Amino acid sequence: MIRAKHLSITVGALFFGYAIALFCYGYVAMEDPAYIWDWGLYYRFYQHFGALLPADAGAWAKEMARSVRADDYNASSIALLFPFHMAFGASRAGYILAIVACFLLPAALISAALSIRSARQYGLGNSDTSAIFVVIATVCFPPFWQATLRGMPDIAGLIPLGIATWLILRSDFLSRQTVRTAIAVGALLWTAFLLRRWYAYACLALIVCTFVVTTVRLAYESQNRPARMREMAIAFPIIVGVAGVLLFAFQRDLAYRVLTTSYSDLYVAYQTPWLDQLSLLYRRIGPFYAAAFAIGLIVAVVALSTPILFMAAAAFLTCFLFSRTQAPSVQHGLPMFFWGLPVAMFGFLWVLSLLPATLRTVAAVTGVLVSVAIFAVALLPGPNAALPAIAALAPRETYFPLKVENYPEYQRLIAELKGLTADGDKFAVFASSPILSDSLLDALDQTMGSRIAWASQVDERDGLGLQAIRAKYAVVADPVPLHLPETSQRVVTVPAAHILEGSGFGAAYSKLAGPFDLAQGRKAFIFARTGPLEEAQIRALETELAGYHSGWAWDGVDLVSKRQ
Repeated sequence: MIRAKHLSITVGALFFGYAIALFCYGYVAMEDPAYIWDWGLYYRFYQHFGALLPADAGAWAKEMARSVRADDYNASSIALLFPFHMAFGASRAGYILAIVACFLLPAALISAALSIRSARQYGLGNSDTSAIFVVIATVCFPPFWQATLRGMPDIAGLIPLGIATWLILRSDFLSRQTVRTAIAVGALLWTAFLLRRWYAYACLALIVCTFVVTTVRLAYESQNRPARMREMAIAFPIIVGVAGVLLFAFQRDLAYRVLTTSYSDLYVAYQTPWLDQLSLLYRRIGPFYAAAFAIGLIVAVVALSTPILFMAAAAFLTCFLFSRTQAPSVQHGLPMFFWGLPVAMFGFLWVLSLLPATLRTVAAVTGVLVSVAIFAVALLPGPNAALPAIAALAPRETYFPLKVENYPEYQRLIAELKGLTADGDKFAVFASSPILSDSLLDALDQTMGSRIAWASQVDERDGLGLQAIRAKYAVVADPVPLHLPETSQRVVTVPAAHILEGSGFGAAYSKLAGPFDLAQGRKAFIFARTGPLEEAQIRALETELAGYHSGWAWDGVDLVSKRQ
């Protein structure tokens, strides 16, 4: 009987894994290669480091160490994906499958384990059917897939973060095996930060919530209070100390930059009101999981479920801390959803417990089917159109395979630019959007990178780099495509306006080719520079930009930005 059960689980897991692999390959096959910005950054790392390791292991190790030590976007997570590069080459499908197999599935299983453990402490979800429902619903949870299918490996950080959460709960909030657990938690929190620096907010939230729980328990504990106080006095300095030592040992350059940089100022363009950020997170989970989370939270409060309330608090605190810097992009919500999902599962399992025993299996199977259907309608256009009732329960923010509207026109634009720059001249793109950007043209044709004079995108982060304005050719669209409010992208709109209008430094350009009919009705043109960029023109740009951003000045070389 036990052997048959294990065989059934093994066969089911293999079938499920095969279905996931087919889904990944099918999803990528439907895409146009518009892997811009973060969607393509780590894919480039995967291609580069995957080819470098077998060619020169020493150079690979040296470059990887430098990246870990200093880069904001380091390549540490990519190092773990090399076996997939060996097996599948540098293909996008192999890359996505590598992230899913190495990071998404382990993270989802850890989340499912936290859900089952926390629920069973309160007599919920004790059946195998309930456990299978939790596992499948967790693996199919759309927010785990949204960033992953866009090529971002940020979900890797959930693995050490989830293990740290498990250890804290298993040790009854550091009251058992205190020193050993504290050392492990410190190392795991640093690992999460190593994989992606923005996990610092989640790491801080986990430490704070753990401290609050232990302090509250201490206030109500009459016995062994001195011993518990000693444990706290030992545990938290160890956690912080271990994480700090590892940080400065392996990432000292990055650590210094983090400590001396105001990220709230740097990313002010990405900030929105907190309620708008909560609305954004809701759009990424949809009413089905949001309702389950609300039910689970209410039940946890009534039942005083410490593990569930602990994870809910960690999710909310992470959201609050991160919101001080910027609105969460699709990848930044991962730790919030990771801790929030066990709360939702607690709500699901509580509802199941209210049903007669004869209906629980049917309800659990129905829940599995609904979660799989939500997964499909959130990520694929066909099911989304065919299942409107399910789509109403799914995330409002869909992540369908990337498609480029009027793709032949982009190919025509690229061909024209390649011909113009064949002798070594460069071109700049004064646009910043998935509709048009230098990153998009480089993604659609990876031979374009050496021909591009990369343009500034965001005022507070980049300033205005003059190397793009000095380029021989300029690509401008009318109206200018932006991905942020114009007030944060003057470094795009000001040069674009001068070139389109032929005013200021733009008087030294002539229209060479176009229009190219791009997505959403935008028309792009190629302009050629007919004279050099003069100092008087730079000073005029300096004055104009200083009118938008007080204190901006030209550095005398290649940058107009806020005076340091």
